[in-house]
Amino acid sequence: MSHPHDPLTLPIVAALGGGVVLFVAFTAAAVWRSSRSLLIPRIGILTLTSAALVLTIDKDPKYALGLIAGGLFLIDAIEWKKCRRPLVADR
Repeated sequence: MSHPHDPLTLPIVAALGGGVVLFVAFTAAAVWRSSRSLLIPRIGILTLTSAALVLTIDKDPKYALGLIAGGLFLIDAIEWKKCRRPLVADR
């Protein structure tokens, strides 16, 4: 356990990145399984965000958290219309 103001170490960055990858990748898998819609932007942004997390080793944690927040915001902004469907079909 480390203090929130300590620089990030490799195991912490790996755990943080692994959690984000599991969350985002498995939501993409769930969308693919339910609608056969492949979320290419999500996979690309996830790959870039995960690779950029390596640059936050020995840096302040706010950089890693900002990077992840930015990646999640981009995913949401790009896929909002694609995944949005009406709950009731128009008649």
